[in-house]
Amino acid sequence: MSKKQLIITAIIILTLIGGGVFWYLKQEKQSVNPLVTENEQKKNEPEQTSDLNPQTNDNQKYQGETVKEADGWKKYTNKYFGIEFRFRDEGDEVGIFSGRDRLVLGSKKDIQGNPRIYLFFSELTEQYPNPDSKLLDYLKVGWNGYQEQAQLIAITHHTNQQDTNYYSVSAKVNGGMQSPGITYTDTKYYFEYPKNSQQKDKHINYIQISGGDDDLTKSVISSFKFLPN
Repeated sequence: MSKKQLIITAIIILTLIGGGVFWYLKQEKQSVNPLVTENEQKKNEPEQTSDLNPQTNDNQKYQGETVKEADGWKKYTNKYFGIEFRFRDEGDEVGIFSGRDRLVLGSKKDIQGNPRIYLFFSELTEQYPNPDSKLLDYLKVGWNGYQEQAQLIAITHHTNQQDTNYYSVSAKVNGGMQSPGITYTDTKYYFEYPKNSQQKDKHINYIQISGGDDDLTKSVISSFKFLPN
């Protein structure tokens, strides 16, 4: 075989080898690219969040609405708990946190660290069969929710400006280890749900309100009412 023929043969062989390599790489690219594209799409897609998150929905359903009225006062309405009250907040400083069994009013800047009013939603037991005096019967034996020693002063019936009936329970409380030898007078307020109330949770029978002797507490107590069905 002449030198020229050897060169031509070598060129043909190299051409065939190059074509084979090119075909192989092309096939590999076609098989890999779809996976890469799919992964890239998943990577670039925003993370999906479930609308059925129970914690989010639970927190949302307990929330009420606060509306500023023409006289400078604010009206708070909570349809889940079926309640409404008003309070003065000209400086827009009062925030309201709502959860499954309570509302907390306090400073917007630190409502958890500096609460001013608690509203606890509770259930009465079935050991008080008289529906007309159920809450009063309960308070006579279950008024003492203090961790320290306490002495009952009075249980008094009231009717506020909204014609809502409630009881105030005043007690003399021992300061305990934090304030040994010191006693103080504390008052809690109890509102019993009427039969035609709007609340969603029918297990709730009454509300206990704890606050201080200040205008915010007084305004909530005096304007408190239940939303009718």
